[in-house]
Amino acid sequence: MDINKKVAGILGGMGPQATINLYKAIIDKSIKEYNVRDNSEFPEMLIRNHSPKTVLDNNSLCVLRDDILDQVEKLLSNDVDFFVIPCNTIHIFTDDIRQRFDTPFVSILESVVEEIKTTDIRDIAIVGSKTTIQNKLYENPLRENGYDNLYIPDEDKQNKLVDIIESIISKGANIEDANKLDIILDSLAAKGAKSVVLGCTELPLVKNMLRTKLKIFDSVDVLANAVCKNIFN
Repeated sequence: MDINKKVAGILGGMGPQATINLYKAIIDKSIKEYNVRDNSEFPEMLIRNHSPKTVLDNNSLCVLRDDILDQVEKLLSNDVDFFVIPCNTIHIFTDDIRQRFDTPFVSILESVVEEIKTTDIRDIAIVGSKTTIQNKLYENPLRENGYDNLYIPDEDKQNKLVDIIESIISKGANIEDANKLDIILDSLAAKGAKSVVLGCTELPLVKNMLRTKLKIFDSVDVLANAVCKNIFN
């Protein structure tokens, strides 16, 4: 296989297991979708693992912003052609990142919205951190693209989502958190949702344990697709 050896940068650690999940998804897609067979054909990636104290709420966003920009600068001190951040919440700083750095930043949010646009789905639930939901990181671009039937968890369910995310970070994938997430998804489906964006990169870790019938837009899987497209195409 003759491939363009672009190098992908990954600012991970938010959380670490989500970063591992992205890396594995990229490798799996390289084999299954891009016919990689020889070890030399796999994507070249540089991963900087950085785990700030919290990225789940709006507290201390200015401090977190400066920290993330510093970490991006350290990542880009290496020779990468583009970079991604497998954390939806951190995309609240997308404009700051793009204003400061010229290296292409492939957005997980934009990638998910583009994926949704390839389907005929119109009724979409959004689950993620409180920062992601309250700052409408998915809601705004979806509405701008004509998606008006959006189903957003109320304050109580947002708090429960934070508990689920924190539990997955500390314990890894487990059936208890999958069941708790299913209860939230059931409530959104009862209101009319036909699909759901897993808008926190921890939530896909329990995806295979969910019993929901909603079509799932897995933000980690979508980002892995975007990385592979940038590398192989």
